[in-house]
Amino acid sequence: MNLSLYISVALNAQHGYSSASLAMGEMRSGQFQAPHPSEIIIEEYYNYHTHQIPLPRKGEAVNLDIRWGNNKVISNSQEVYLQIGITTPHISTQEAPPVNISLVIDKSGSMSSDNRMHYAREAAKEFVRQLRPQDRISIVAFDHSINTILPSQLVGTNPSNILQTIDRIQPGGSTNLNDGLLMGYRQVHNYYQNRQSNRVIMLTDALTNTGQINPSAIVQNSKRYTDNMDIDITVIGVGVQFNNGLSRQITQSAKSSIHFINHAKDIQKVFIKELQSLLYPLAKNVNLDIILPNGITVEKIYGYENAIKPLAKASTLEPVYYSNPNQLSLSLNNFNHGLTQVVLLKCRVHSYVEQYLIQASLNFHNILTQQQESTTSTHSLKNRATVPKAFYNPLKDGEVKKNFTIAEMADALKQMAQLLQQNEHNNAQITLQNALMTARQRYPYNLDNDVERVYNILEKYSQQMRLAYKE
Repeated sequence: MNLSLYISVALNAQHGYSSASLAMGEMRSGQFQAPHPSEIIIEEYYNYHTHQIPLPRKGEAVNLDIRWGNNKVISNSQEVYLQIGITTPHISTQEAPPVNISLVIDKSGSMSSDNRMHYAREAAKEFVRQLRPQDRISIVAFDHSINTILPSQLVGTNPSNILQTIDRIQPGGSTNLNDGLLMGYRQVHNYYQNRQSNRVIMLTDALTNTGQINPSAIVQNSKRYTDNMDIDITVIGVGVQFNNGLSRQITQSAKSSIHFINHAKDIQKVFIKELQSLLYPLAKNVNLDIILPNGITVEKIYGYENAIKPLAKASTLEPVYYSNPNQLSLSLNNFNHGLTQVVLLKCRVHSYVEQYLIQASLNFHNILTQQQESTTSTHSLKNRATVPKAFYNPLKDGEVKKNFTIAEMADALKQMAQLLQQNEHNNAQITLQNALMTARQRYPYNLDNDVERVYNILEKYSQQMRLAYKE
Protein backbone atom coordinates (compact mmCIF):
# COMPACT_ATOMS: atom_id res chain seq x y z
CA MET A 1 0.00 0.00 0.00
CA ASN A 2 1.65 3.22 -1.16
CA LEU A 3 0.26 6.03 0.98
CA SER A 4 2.09 9.34 1.27
CA LEU A 5 2.48 10.91 4.70
CA TYR A 6 0.93 14.27 5.64
CA ILE A 7 -0.21 15.46 2.22
CA SER A 8 -1.64 18.97 2.25
CA VAL A 9 -3.78 18.93 -0.89
CA ALA A 10 -7.21 17.50 -1.63
CA LEU A 11 -7.03 13.84 -2.61
CA ASN A 12 -9.48 11.17 -3.72
CA ALA A 13 -8.30 8.64 -1.15
CA GLN A 14 -9.91 10.22 1.88
CA HIS A 15 -12.10 7.82 3.81
CA GLY A 16 -12.63 6.42 7.24
CA TYR A 17 -16.11 7.02 8.61
CA SER A 18 -18.47 4.23 9.69
CA SER A 19 -20.09 2.74 6.60
CA ALA A 20 -22.59 0.21 7.92
CA SER A 21 -25.80 2.14 7.37
CA LEU A 22 -25.46 2.78 3.65
CA ALA A 23 -24.09 -0.70 2.94
CA MET A 24 -27.07 -2.20 4.77
CA GLY A 25 -29.40 0.11 2.84
CA GLU A 26 -28.04 -1.16 -0.46
CA MET A 27 -28.54 -4.76 0.66
CA ARG A 28 -32.04 -4.31 2.05
CA SER A 29 -33.32 -2.36 -0.94
CA GLY A 30 -31.95 -5.03 -3.26
CA GLN A 31 -33.66 -7.79 -1.28
CA PHE A 32 -37.04 -6.01 -0.99
CA GLN A 33 -36.79 -5.56 2.78
CA ALA A 34 -38.04 -2.43 4.50
CA PRO A 35 -35.41 -0.97 6.85
CA HIS A 36 -35.97 -0.21 10.50
CA PRO A 37 -35.66 3.56 11.17
CA SER A 38 -32.80 2.94 13.62
CA GLU A 39 -30.71 1.40 10.84
CA ILE A 40 -30.65 4.64 8.84
CA ILE A 41 -27.81 6.75 10.23
CA ILE A 42 -28.00 9.86 8.08
CA GLU A 43 -24.42 11.04 8.60
CA GLU A 44 -23.11 7.63 7.52
CA TYR A 45 -24.83 8.07 4.17
CA TYR A 46 -23.15 11.35 3.32
CA ASN A 47 -19.83 10.35 4.90
CA TYR A 48 -19.66 7.07 2.99
CA HIS A 49 -17.96 8.50 -0.08
CA THR A 50 -14.77 10.44 -0.76
CA HIS A 51 -14.82 14.13 0.20
CA GLN A 52 -12.70 16.69 -1.61
CA ILE A 53 -11.33 18.46 1.46
CA PRO A 54 -7.72 19.60 2.02
CA LEU A 55 -5.67 17.47 4.39
CA PRO A 56 -3.85 18.95 7.40
CA ARG A 57 -0.53 20.71 6.89
CA LYS A 58 2.59 18.82 7.86
CA GLY A 59 2.76 18.48 11.62
CA GLU A 60 -0.95 19.14 12.18
CA ALA A 61 -3.27 16.43 13.47
CA VAL A 62 -6.51 17.72 11.93
CA ASN A 63 -7.81 20.25 9.44
CA LEU A 64 -11.10 22.12 9.68
CA ASP A 65 -12.74 23.20 6.43
CA ILE A 66 -15.80 25.47 6.53
CA ARG A 67 -17.82 26.28 3.46
CA TRP A 68 -21.29 27.49 2.54
CA GLY A 69 -23.36 26.20 -0.32
CA ASN A 70 -22.99 29.75 -1.61
CA ASN A 71 -20.71 32.33 0.02
CA LYS A 72 -23.28 35.03 -0.68
CA VAL A 73 -26.83 35.45 0.55
CA ILE A 74 -29.37 37.69 -1.17
CA SER A 75 -32.25 38.18 1.27
CA ASN A 76 -33.50 37.77 4.81
CA SER A 77 -35.56 34.69 5.77
CA GLN A 78 -33.44 32.69 3.37
CA GLU A 79 -32.18 29.15 3.90
CA VAL A 80 -28.41 28.72 3.66
CA TYR A 81 -26.41 25.52 3.63
CA LEU A 82 -23.33 25.04 5.80
CA GLN A 83 -20.73 22.25 5.63
CA ILE A 84 -18.00 21.77 8.22
CA GLY A 85 -15.36 19.30 7.04
CA ILE A 86 -12.72 17.49 9.06
CA THR A 87 -9.68 15.62 7.77
CA THR A 88 -6.79 13.80 9.42
CA PRO A 89 -3.46 13.03 7.74
CA HIS A 90 -2.63 9.89 5.84
CA ILE A 91 0.13 7.78 7.27
CA SER A 92 2.45 5.51 5.31
CA THR A 93 2.74 1.88 6.32
CA GLN A 94 6.47 2.45 6.81
CA GLU A 95 5.79 5.19 9.37
CA ALA A 96 2.81 3.56 11.05
CA PRO A 97 3.29 1.94 14.45
CA PRO A 98 2.83 -1.82 14.79
CA VAL A 99 -0.64 -3.18 15.41
CA ASN A 100 -1.91 -5.67 17.95
CA ILE A 101 -5.16 -7.10 16.60
CA SER A 102 -7.52 -9.87 17.56
CA LEU A 103 -9.89 -11.04 14.84
CA VAL A 104 -13.02 -12.37 16.55
CA ILE A 105 -15.03 -14.39 14.05
CA ASP A 106 -18.58 -15.59 14.59
CA LYS A 107 -18.94 -19.22 13.44
CA SER A 108 -22.39 -19.90 14.84
CA GLY A 109 -25.02 -21.76 12.85
CA SER A 110 -26.72 -18.55 11.71
CA MET A 111 -23.52 -17.64 9.85
CA SER A 112 -24.20 -20.48 7.41
CA SER A 113 -27.06 -18.48 5.84
CA ASP A 114 -26.76 -15.96 2.98
CA ASN A 115 -23.02 -16.60 2.45
CA ARG A 116 -22.26 -14.89 5.77
CA MET A 117 -19.43 -17.28 6.65
CA HIS A 118 -17.93 -16.93 3.19
CA TYR A 119 -17.81 -13.14 3.42
CA ALA A 120 -16.46 -13.23 6.99
CA ARG A 121 -13.63 -15.57 5.95
CA GLU A 122 -12.81 -13.56 2.82
CA ALA A 123 -12.78 -10.31 4.78
CA ALA A 124 -10.52 -11.80 7.46
CA LYS A 125 -8.08 -13.16 4.87
CA GLU A 126 -7.97 -9.87 2.98
CA PHE A 127 -7.22 -8.10 6.23
CA VAL A 128 -4.34 -10.47 7.07
CA ARG A 129 -2.83 -9.93 3.60
CA GLN A 130 -2.50 -6.21 4.37
CA LEU A 131 -0.59 -6.73 7.62
CA ARG A 132 3.18 -6.40 7.95
CA PRO A 133 5.64 -8.92 9.45
CA GLN A 134 5.98 -6.82 12.64
CA ASP A 135 2.22 -6.71 13.25
CA ARG A 136 0.63 -9.00 15.83
CA ILE A 137 -2.57 -10.97 15.32
CA SER A 138 -4.72 -13.50 17.13
CA ILE A 139 -7.89 -15.20 15.92
CA VAL A 140 -10.82 -16.18 18.12
CA ALA A 141 -13.69 -18.21 16.66
CA PHE A 142 -16.90 -18.56 18.60
CA ASP A 143 -20.28 -20.25 18.51
CA HIS A 144 -21.58 -21.66 21.82
CA SER A 145 -17.95 -22.43 22.66
CA ILE A 146 -14.95 -20.10 22.45
CA ASN A 147 -11.79 -21.20 20.65
CA THR A 148 -8.57 -19.24 20.30
CA ILE A 149 -7.62 -20.91 17.04
CA LEU A 150 -4.57 -18.68 16.61
CA PRO A 151 -2.96 -17.39 19.81
CA SER A 152 -1.45 -13.93 19.49
CA GLN A 153 1.68 -13.98 17.34
CA LEU A 154 3.64 -11.88 14.89
CA VAL A 155 2.47 -12.11 11.29
CA GLY A 156 6.02 -12.78 10.06
CA THR A 157 7.08 -13.03 6.45
CA ASN A 158 4.89 -15.99 5.53
CA PRO A 159 1.30 -15.60 6.76
CA SER A 160 0.05 -18.68 4.86
CA ASN A 161 -0.62 -20.60 8.10
CA ILE A 162 -2.85 -17.73 9.31
CA LEU A 163 -4.82 -17.78 6.05
CA GLN A 164 -5.20 -21.57 6.26
CA THR A 165 -6.44 -21.26 9.83
CA ILE A 166 -9.15 -18.87 8.67
CA ASP A 167 -10.13 -21.15 5.79
CA ARG A 168 -10.80 -23.99 8.25
CA ILE A 169 -13.45 -22.04 10.17
CA GLN A 170 -16.89 -23.60 9.65
CA PRO A 171 -20.27 -22.56 11.10
CA GLY A 172 -21.55 -24.65 13.99
CA GLY A 173 -23.73 -24.08 17.06
CA SER A 174 -25.41 -21.20 18.90
CA THR A 175 -23.97 -17.70 19.45
CA ASN A 176 -22.03 -16.73 22.60
CA LEU A 177 -21.00 -13.28 21.39
CA ASN A 178 -20.16 -11.93 24.83
CA ASP A 179 -17.52 -14.53 25.67
CA GLY A 180 -16.07 -14.46 22.17
CA LEU A 181 -15.64 -10.71 22.39
CA LEU A 182 -14.06 -10.90 25.84
CA MET A 183 -11.58 -13.53 24.68
CA GLY A 184 -10.53 -11.22 21.85
CA TYR A 185 -9.97 -8.39 24.32
CA ARG A 186 -7.85 -10.68 26.51
CA GLN A 187 -5.67 -11.68 23.57
CA VAL A 188 -4.99 -8.02 22.79
CA HIS A 189 -4.49 -7.12 26.45
CA ASN A 190 -1.80 -9.80 26.85
CA TYR A 191 0.45 -7.92 24.41
CA TYR A 192 -0.78 -4.38 24.99
CA GLN A 193 1.66 -1.52 24.38
CA ASN A 194 0.93 2.19 24.52
CA ARG A 195 2.43 3.24 21.20
CA GLN A 196 0.71 0.75 18.97
CA SER A 197 -2.81 0.13 17.70
CA ASN A 198 -4.55 -2.26 20.11
CA ARG A 199 -7.86 -3.35 18.64
CA VAL A 200 -10.47 -6.09 18.46
CA ILE A 201 -12.15 -6.53 15.07
CA MET A 202 -15.27 -8.66 15.35
CA LEU A 203 -17.00 -10.13 12.28
CA THR A 204 -20.50 -11.25 13.21
CA ASP A 205 -24.22 -11.19 12.52
CA ALA A 206 -24.54 -10.40 16.26
CA LEU A 207 -27.49 -12.76 16.75
CA THR A 208 -26.40 -13.69 20.27
CA ASN A 209 -28.53 -16.38 21.91
CA THR A 210 -26.44 -18.15 24.55
CA GLY A 211 -24.21 -17.20 27.46
CA GLN A 212 -24.67 -13.56 28.42
CA ILE A 213 -27.40 -12.24 26.12
CA ASN A 214 -28.39 -9.05 27.96
CA PRO A 215 -27.31 -6.18 25.65
CA SER A 216 -26.55 -3.80 28.53
CA ALA A 217 -24.32 -6.37 30.22
CA ILE A 218 -22.47 -7.11 26.97
CA VAL A 219 -21.89 -3.39 26.40
CA GLN A 220 -20.63 -2.93 29.96
CA ASN A 221 -18.26 -5.90 29.61
CA SER A 222 -16.89 -4.34 26.44
CA LYS A 223 -16.50 -0.93 28.07
CA ARG A 224 -14.23 -2.38 30.75
CA TYR A 225 -11.65 -2.94 28.02
CA THR A 226 -12.34 0.07 25.79
CA ASP A 227 -12.49 2.58 28.66
CA ASN A 228 -10.23 1.16 31.35
CA MET A 229 -7.66 -0.63 29.19
CA ASP A 230 -7.84 1.61 26.10
CA ILE A 231 -8.44 -1.21 23.61
CA ASP A 232 -10.41 -0.21 20.53
CA ILE A 233 -13.29 -2.18 19.02
CA THR A 234 -14.55 -2.32 15.44
CA VAL A 235 -17.63 -4.34 14.50
CA ILE A 236 -18.00 -5.70 10.96
CA GLY A 237 -21.61 -6.72 10.41
CA VAL A 238 -22.46 -9.65 8.14
CA GLY A 239 -25.77 -10.86 6.74
CA VAL A 240 -29.30 -9.70 6.17
CA GLN A 241 -30.36 -10.42 9.78
CA PHE A 242 -27.43 -8.50 11.30
CA ASN A 243 -28.28 -7.27 14.81
CA ASN A 244 -27.59 -3.62 14.16
CA GLY A 245 -28.94 -2.46 17.53
CA LEU A 246 -26.54 -4.44 19.74
CA SER A 247 -23.56 -3.70 17.50
CA ARG A 248 -24.36 0.01 17.57
CA GLN A 249 -24.46 -0.01 21.36
CA ILE A 250 -21.05 -1.67 21.56
CA THR A 251 -19.37 0.72 19.12
CA GLN A 252 -21.14 3.87 20.33
CA SER A 253 -20.03 3.23 23.89
CA ALA A 254 -16.45 3.09 22.58
CA LYS A 255 -16.86 6.02 20.13
CA SER A 256 -15.67 3.61 17.45
CA SER A 257 -16.60 2.52 13.93
CA ILE A 258 -19.06 0.00 12.57
CA HIS A 259 -19.09 -1.42 9.05
CA PHE A 260 -21.13 -3.92 7.08
CA ILE A 261 -20.05 -6.36 4.38
CA ASN A 262 -22.37 -8.11 1.97
CA HIS A 263 -20.22 -8.44 -1.14
CA ALA A 264 -16.68 -8.09 -2.43
CA LYS A 265 -16.78 -4.30 -2.87
CA ASP A 266 -17.62 -3.83 0.83
CA ILE A 267 -14.59 -5.94 1.74
CA GLN A 268 -12.40 -3.92 -0.61
CA LYS A 269 -13.64 -0.62 0.84
CA VAL A 270 -13.07 -1.52 4.49
CA PHE A 271 -10.05 -3.82 4.39
CA ILE A 272 -8.05 -2.48 1.45
CA LYS A 273 -8.94 1.10 0.53
CA GLU A 274 -9.49 2.25 4.11
CA LEU A 275 -7.13 0.03 6.06
CA GLN A 276 -5.24 2.90 7.67
CA SER A 277 -8.47 4.45 8.91
CA LEU A 278 -9.36 1.10 10.44
CA LEU A 279 -6.04 0.53 12.20
CA TYR A 280 -4.22 3.70 13.15
CA PRO A 281 -5.83 5.85 15.89
CA LEU A 282 -5.12 9.57 16.15
CA ALA A 283 -7.55 11.36 18.48
CA LYS A 284 -10.19 10.64 21.10
CA ASN A 285 -12.57 12.70 23.26
CA VAL A 286 -13.37 14.76 20.18
CA ASN A 287 -15.73 17.74 20.42
CA LEU A 288 -16.80 20.10 17.66
CA ASP A 289 -18.14 23.48 18.81
CA ILE A 290 -20.01 25.65 16.28
CA ILE A 291 -20.89 29.29 16.84
CA LEU A 292 -22.98 31.15 14.29
CA PRO A 293 -23.40 34.94 14.41
CA ASN A 294 -26.55 36.72 15.50
CA GLY A 295 -28.93 36.80 12.59
CA ILE A 296 -28.34 33.17 11.57
CA THR A 297 -29.89 30.18 13.32
CA VAL A 298 -29.62 26.44 12.78
CA GLU A 299 -32.82 24.96 11.35
CA LYS A 300 -31.65 21.38 10.93
CA ILE A 301 -28.56 19.30 11.48
CA TYR A 302 -28.48 16.15 9.36
CA GLY A 303 -27.86 13.13 11.54
CA TYR A 304 -25.66 13.08 14.66
CA GLU A 305 -28.74 12.59 16.87
CA ASN A 306 -26.64 11.02 19.63
CA ALA A 307 -23.80 13.54 19.34
CA ILE A 308 -25.44 16.89 20.11
CA LYS A 309 -24.63 18.24 23.57
CA PRO A 310 -24.58 21.61 25.37
CA LEU A 311 -21.73 23.94 24.47
CA ALA A 312 -19.16 23.87 27.28
CA LYS A 313 -17.45 26.86 28.84
CA ALA A 314 -13.87 27.23 27.69
CA SER A 315 -12.60 27.54 31.27
CA THR A 316 -14.52 24.68 32.90
CA LEU A 317 -16.00 21.31 32.13
CA GLU A 318 -19.40 22.47 33.38
CA PRO A 319 -21.90 22.60 30.49
CA VAL A 320 -23.90 25.72 29.78
CA TYR A 321 -27.35 25.40 28.21
CA TYR A 322 -27.57 28.18 25.68
CA SER A 323 -30.99 29.44 24.74
CA ASN A 324 -29.52 30.84 21.53
CA PRO A 325 -30.10 28.25 18.78
CA ASN A 326 -27.05 29.35 16.78
CA GLN A 327 -24.57 27.70 19.18
CA LEU A 328 -24.14 23.97 19.48
CA SER A 329 -21.58 21.29 20.21
CA LEU A 330 -21.13 17.76 18.91
CA SER A 331 -19.35 14.89 20.62
CA LEU A 332 -17.77 12.96 17.75
CA ASN A 333 -16.37 9.47 17.39
CA ASN A 334 -12.65 8.85 17.77
CA PHE A 335 -10.47 9.87 14.82
CA ASN A 336 -8.11 7.54 13.00
CA HIS A 337 -5.62 8.45 10.31
CA GLY A 338 -6.99 8.94 6.80
CA LEU A 339 -10.36 10.27 7.99
CA THR A 340 -12.59 12.64 6.06
CA GLN A 341 -15.85 13.62 7.73
CA VAL A 342 -18.39 16.39 7.24
CA VAL A 343 -21.18 17.86 9.35
CA LEU A 344 -24.12 19.43 7.50
CA LEU A 345 -26.40 22.16 8.84
CA LYS A 346 -29.30 23.92 7.17
CA CYS A 347 -29.51 27.45 8.57
CA ARG A 348 -31.70 30.52 8.11
CA VAL A 349 -30.76 34.19 7.79
CA HIS A 350 -33.01 36.42 9.92
CA SER A 351 -31.51 39.90 9.75
CA TYR A 352 -29.46 42.02 7.42
CA VAL A 353 -25.76 42.63 8.00
CA GLU A 354 -23.04 42.96 5.40
CA GLN A 355 -21.07 39.93 6.59
CA TYR A 356 -21.82 36.97 8.84
CA LEU A 357 -18.89 35.17 10.49
CA ILE A 358 -19.02 31.55 11.64
CA GLN A 359 -16.50 29.94 13.97
CA ALA A 360 -15.85 26.21 14.45
CA SER A 361 -13.48 24.73 17.01
CA LEU A 362 -12.31 21.15 17.29
CA ASN A 363 -11.02 19.98 20.67
CA PHE A 364 -9.47 16.53 21.11
CA HIS A 365 -6.92 14.39 22.89
CA ASN A 366 -4.04 13.63 20.51
CA ILE A 367 -3.17 9.97 21.07
CA LEU A 368 0.28 10.34 19.49
CA THR A 369 1.42 13.32 21.59
CA GLN A 370 -0.74 12.51 24.65
CA GLN A 371 -1.74 16.18 24.68
CA GLN A 372 -5.08 17.98 24.64
CA GLU A 373 -5.18 19.99 21.43
CA SER A 374 -7.56 22.27 19.57
CA THR A 375 -7.93 24.00 16.24
CA THR A 376 -10.25 26.80 15.21
CA SER A 377 -11.43 28.02 11.84
CA THR A 378 -13.66 30.90 10.72
CA HIS A 379 -15.52 31.63 7.52
CA SER A 380 -17.76 34.42 6.31
CA LEU A 381 -21.08 34.66 4.52
CA LYS A 382 -21.55 37.93 2.65
CA ASN A 383 -24.87 39.67 2.14
CA ARG A 384 -24.93 40.74 -1.49
CA ALA A 385 -28.21 41.49 -3.26
CA THR A 386 -26.59 41.52 -6.70
CA VAL A 387 -28.24 38.45 -8.22
CA PRO A 388 -31.94 38.23 -9.11
CA LYS A 389 -33.59 35.71 -6.79
CA ALA A 390 -34.70 33.59 -9.75
CA PHE A 391 -31.05 33.03 -10.70
CA TYR A 392 -29.62 32.61 -7.22
CA ASN A 393 -28.21 29.14 -6.48
CA PRO A 394 -27.93 28.38 -2.74
CA LEU A 395 -25.94 25.22 -3.57
CA LYS A 396 -23.39 26.71 -5.93
CA ASP A 397 -20.53 24.74 -4.35
CA GLY A 398 -20.53 21.31 -5.99
CA GLU A 399 -19.27 19.39 -2.96
CA VAL A 400 -21.82 20.97 -0.64
CA LYS A 401 -24.57 20.30 -3.18
CA LYS A 402 -23.58 16.65 -3.40
CA ASN A 403 -23.49 16.10 0.34
CA PHE A 404 -26.76 17.89 1.06
CA THR A 405 -28.50 15.99 -1.72
CA ILE A 406 -27.36 12.70 -0.21
CA ALA A 407 -28.29 13.86 3.31
CA GLU A 408 -31.79 14.86 2.20
CA MET A 409 -32.30 11.50 0.48
CA ALA A 410 -31.11 9.66 3.59
CA ASP A 411 -33.45 11.79 5.69
CA ALA A 412 -36.32 10.88 3.36
CA LEU A 413 -35.39 7.21 3.68
CA LYS A 414 -35.57 7.46 7.46
CA GLN A 415 -38.94 9.20 7.23
CA MET A 416 -40.13 6.46 4.86
CA ALA A 417 -39.18 3.77 7.38
CA GLN A 418 -41.01 5.61 10.16
CA LEU A 419 -44.12 6.09 8.01
CA LEU A 420 -44.16 2.43 6.99
CA GLN A 421 -44.16 1.47 10.68
CA GLN A 422 -47.28 3.60 11.04
CA ASN A 423 -48.85 2.01 7.92
CA GLU A 424 -48.81 5.37 6.13
CA HIS A 425 -47.76 3.81 2.84
CA ASN A 426 -48.93 6.63 0.60
CA ASN A 427 -47.07 9.29 2.57
CA ALA A 428 -43.97 7.10 2.62
CA GLN A 429 -44.03 6.84 -1.16
CA ILE A 430 -44.63 10.58 -1.59
CA THR A 431 -41.66 11.31 0.70
CA LEU A 432 -39.36 9.21 -1.47
CA GLN A 433 -40.69 10.65 -4.71
CA ASN A 434 -40.14 14.22 -3.51
CA ALA A 435 -36.55 13.45 -2.54
CA LEU A 436 -35.90 11.74 -5.89
CA MET A 437 -37.40 14.68 -7.77
CA THR A 438 -35.21 17.18 -5.87
CA ALA A 439 -32.11 15.16 -6.68
CA ARG A 440 -33.02 15.10 -10.37
CA GLN A 441 -33.64 18.84 -10.36
CA ARG A 442 -30.16 19.43 -8.97
CA TYR A 443 -28.59 16.97 -11.41
CA PRO A 444 -30.74 17.36 -14.55
CA TYR A 445 -28.35 15.60 -16.92
CA ASN A 446 -26.23 13.03 -15.09
CA LEU A 447 -26.31 12.09 -11.45
CA ASP A 448 -23.05 12.33 -9.57
CA ASN A 449 -21.80 8.77 -8.89
CA ASP A 450 -22.06 9.15 -5.12
CA VAL A 451 -25.51 10.70 -5.39
CA GLU A 452 -26.57 7.91 -7.73
CA ARG A 453 -25.62 5.24 -5.20
CA VAL A 454 -28.13 6.61 -2.69
CA TYR A 455 -30.64 7.58 -5.39
CA ASN A 456 -30.79 3.93 -6.48
CA ILE A 457 -31.67 2.82 -2.94
CA LEU A 458 -34.61 5.21 -2.80
CA GLU A 459 -35.70 4.34 -6.32
CA LYS A 460 -35.79 0.61 -5.53
CA TYR A 461 -37.94 1.22 -2.47
CA SER A 462 -40.20 3.54 -4.44
CA GLN A 463 -40.68 0.89 -7.13
CA GLN A 464 -41.40 -1.79 -4.53
CA MET A 465 -44.03 0.37 -2.83
CA ARG A 466 -45.74 1.17 -6.13
CA LEU A 467 -46.10 -2.55 -6.73
CA ALA A 468 -46.97 -3.54 -3.17
CA TYR A 469 -49.49 -0.80 -2.37
CA LYS A 470 -51.06 0.00 -5.72
CA GLU A 471 -54.82 0.20 -5.61
